[in-house]
Amino acid sequence: EAADRALEDTSAHRADLERRLAEEERRLRDAARALADRREQLARLQGRVTAARGRVASAEAEAGRLATARDEARERAAAAREEYELRQAEADGTDAGDAELADGLRAAKDALAEADAAVAAAREAA
Repeated sequence: EAADRALEDTSAHRADLERRLAEEERRLRDAARALADRREQLARLQGRVTAARGRVASAEAEAGRLATARDEARERAAAAREEYELRQAEADGTDAGDAELADGLRAAKDALAEADAAVAAAREAA
């Protein structure tokens, strides 16, 4: 009877140990699964960070190109403004010259009309 009792105690102890082992194995599997999930999440996050860094670098490069284009456009605008002002000054001077030429043309036409009248008068007198 003592042997039966020892056998029962040993069997109960063994069953308890097997149950605890199964629980521990389940806990380890769950921990391994959670670790794998975490690694997958970290890999995805790393991919997103890398993509975001790429977009930032691209945006910075584009901003640099746009700033350069803006500066060049400002320089071209300033040069065009100077050229316009120069041409405007030339045109203003030309307008003054045109007025002088118009006055000279009027005087020449008047002189021609007087000469034509004198020629006509001389023809009539002859």
